[in-house]
Amino acid sequence: MHKTMILFPGQGAQFTGMGRALYDHYPIIKRTFDEASDILDFSVSNLCFSGTSEQLKRTINAQIAIFVLSVAAYRQLQNMHQLAPEIMGGHSLGEYSALASSGAASFEDLLRVVHYRAQVMEEVADSGNGAMFALEYEVKDLQHIEQECADLRLNDMQIWIGAYNSDNQIVLTGKRSDLMSAETKWKERGYKVIPLQVSGAFHSPLMHEAGELLGRRLRTVEWSPPRCTIISNVTGQAYTGADCIVENLEMQLTKPVLWTKSMETAIRHGVTHLTSMPPKNIFQKMLQYIEGVNVHALSSVDDFENYQKNDESEIYNHLLSIAVGTRNYNKDVAEYDRTVVRAYKELEAIKYSFSSATGTAEDRIHRAGLLFLTILENKKIPLESKTTILHALHRKYNLRIESQG
Repeated sequence: MHKTMILFPGQGAQFTGMGRALYDHYPIIKRTFDEASDILDFSVSNLCFSGTSEQLKRTINAQIAIFVLSVAAYRQLQNMHQLAPEIMGGHSLGEYSALASSGAASFEDLLRVVHYRAQVMEEVADSGNGAMFALEYEVKDLQHIEQECADLRLNDMQIWIGAYNSDNQIVLTGKRSDLMSAETKWKERGYKVIPLQVSGAFHSPLMHEAGELLGRRLRTVEWSPPRCTIISNVTGQAYTGADCIVENLEMQLTKPVLWTKSMETAIRHGVTHLTSMPPKNIFQKMLQYIEGVNVHALSSVDDFENYQKNDESEIYNHLLSIAVGTRNYNKDVAEYDRTVVRAYKELEAIKYSFSSATGTAEDRIHRAGLLFLTILENKKIPLESKTTILHALHRKYNLRIESQG
């Protein structure tokens, strides 16, 4: 079977009306919003559904809204599809959503921490004049940009790289006037500059005071080992236990988000499917250069209802396509009809009936794999070709079909 990683978005994913349809449709999501409102003593649903773009741009509002909706959406997805992901990760704030969803701490504790985190970040941001923007460039230019930022700091300009999002996109963070001064130069080179919906120079040394305050608060939380692998923004590596959570989350405010490295770690762990939680998919450009991985962005009721159905359908279509396109070496027509044709018809029947079938997706896909192997074996294709096909399926879907020959 495939191996799924759940992704949680960070600040910047907020918008007015976020999560309204999901809240109206799924009681679990509504209960999570109500729980959060009781804990914080204000209506999180009103904030998400009726807050203006200016209100939601504020750090104190954006982080609460995104965290609650992301965790609520994961609870619903898990309940609907009996999901048990082996890996989770989140971009900046999203790491807190991942930790909450993996059981590393209680929802209440992490909601209160996120609320406090947003408060201290906004207070520090308001006392300065920080900003952030994304920079898209040619891959070959990254080292030059890194060196240029270092040279600018030597000239007393406050500019740092706040996130490595993909091979051709970073986020720059620092003093607004310094960023605007450098922005003109980068635009002249043909780089694309995208202002972010944040109010401060997050993920930079300018957040040092906020990081220290947050660290003290994080140490009051009762942490447990996550139920699945969590990849840290600060290291780009998997957490090794509960002991390093506080240190990493404290450093996260002043260090860059190593998202590219995080995705490389996920691929090494065998991830074949990435599923991003609401409010919206901020990962599109970050993931477009990753080959052999399927990306699902969940934001609507239809997305939730069709989540695993889309995965199953894709696998069955792929198996049937290979079965048809693979050359036949079996000259015995009767044997071919008795084995290959029969197996193909059953595989095709699974494809057309799985959405209304009983049983689990795992059992159906396992049966489809055995039928597919029967087709390959009885077409008598060469061992090397068969092995290549099976290895490709394993890489794409983490679908292990044991050959008998």
